[in-house]
Amino acid sequence: LVEMCVTFISNKLNEVVWQPIDLSCLSDKLLDMITQRTTIDTLADLKDRKDKLETKLYVRKLDEFI
Repeated sequence: LVEMCVTFISNKLNEVVWQPIDLSCLSDKLLDMITQRTTIDTLADLKDRKDKLETKLYVRKLDEFI
């Protein structure tokens, strides 16, 4: 079930961040899983005006390259 949710969030990232929900409850492990399934192009196209996930995902994505 977790895998399905992470895949859904990764595939629908723009739609998810626009929902009126609090995403601060996502654990580091879940954020890492979402980051692994998210491309740099998807992050570049992300329109996260309240910065619910964008910065956290960018930091984790950069850590993948180090």
